[in-house]
Amino acid sequence: MKILITGTTGYIAKRLALQLLEEDHELVCCVRDMNRIPHEIEEHPNCTFIKVDFLEPEAAEIPKKIDVIFLDSLHEATHVEKIIYNYFDLLNEGGYFFIDDISHLPYLKSKDSNSFYCEINNSETLEKILEIYKNNITNFNLNISYISSGLAIIQKKTVHKLIKPNTLYSRKSSLKN
Repeated sequence: MKILITGTTGYIAKRLALQLLEEDHELVCCVRDMNRIPHEIEEHPNCTFIKVDFLEPEAAEIPKKIDVIFLDSLHEATHVEKIIYNYFDLLNEGGYFFIDDISHLPYLKSKDSNSFYCEINNSETLEKILEIYKNNITNFNLNISYISSGLAIIQKKTVHKLIKPNTLYSRKSSLKN
């Protein structure tokens, strides 16, 4: 399988890369700083590294025909949106896109992992993913897990381009009768 991983210099993505290489997968690893490539994987023959500015992901020259994308870089809603729109076309039909840190629940004020930043950020990221999904129900399936910090699993259904979202209107701030 050909797998693209963002944030390969980070803790989780690096360990994922090591596991996938043990299973003989071909990896395309996106990094911001080529000097921070983990030494455990930098010379592996099944691993290619691409320097990517994640603030401008559309500028990256990433190979097409990817089976799986694992997003483990900057976890902010606008960034995740850019990555989805810029990388979705790289996925093979039937391919998967994994986005972690989408649940705000572990970070609520009353929880042990109390973090205002993570609570708001993960909540906004999930809302953005749902907004994209609303206009692309025919293009991909979406499954959401709330285990730990959450995981969105997108499965590409068609070769069609993603449709840019309209604003998702919610009644959560409306007055109740």
